[in-house]
Amino acid sequence: NKVFEPEDLRVFDELPADQINTKIDEVFVPAAPLPSPPADQQAWAAHTETLRDNLLKKSFRAWPSEVSAQIKPVGEAEAEGVTMRQYEVTTEPDVTCHLYVASRTGLPQEDLELMVLNVLDEPDWRDFLSHMPQLFPSLFPGVEDVESNQEQIDAELQMHKSFKWGMAYLCPRGVGPGKWTDDEVKFTHTRRRFALIGQTLDGMRTFDVVQTLNQAKAIPSLSEVPIWLQAQGPMAGNALYAS
Repeated sequence: NKVFEPEDLRVFDELPADQINTKIDEVFVPAAPLPSPPADQQAWAAHTETLRDNLLKKSFRAWPSEVSAQIKPVGEAEAEGVTMRQYEVTTEPDVTCHLYVASRTGLPQEDLELMVLNVLDEPDWRDFLSHMPQLFPSLFPGVEDVESNQEQIDAELQMHKSFKWGMAYLCPRGVGPGKWTDDEVKFTHTRRRFALIGQTLDGMRTFDVVQTLNQAKAIPSLSEVPIWLQAQGPMAGNALYAS
């Protein structure tokens, strides 16, 4: 129940004549000049270190200082010449992310040319469910009421036949099997609580991606192969920071 009505919280009957809140954009400092791009590889390497250092000290300073991430296999299935392996990635205590890795059945590890790691948000997860559970139902128990997309199924199979690529799909915290709630109000409250410990939800999802990339080195099919990290929507920013 509300303790106060909005009118009870009013500070001013009228805004002060000298207030600048409503026109603060008119008194911003001049725009900073665009920095010059690094001139060579050595300059780029130094610039990269500066960016990384600033991110860790300013944007992600509240990340856990001690990392005890772990990865474990929890399932495997084969269909139509494609093998999918399921993993659980514990990125910090009581936080479990879900990783699915698919590649052509029987393809030697040394012949795998690329692994595409897709970082999923909730809409991406629903799209993922439109074709993957139909191929590997044993890895998706309890998945119901998702319309099958045969076009996507065919495209996925054809990709594995045509290219020596693997496809990996990561659900960071709060996405997919680890979704906290379907109630938008409760989810808003959950998201706000990250600020109480100096975090943001997207900042910790970036942490999940970083830890998953680190732990993926223990997976034979990912230990040596180049990883192509991709995402869309808000998750694209998290993937970029993680890279």
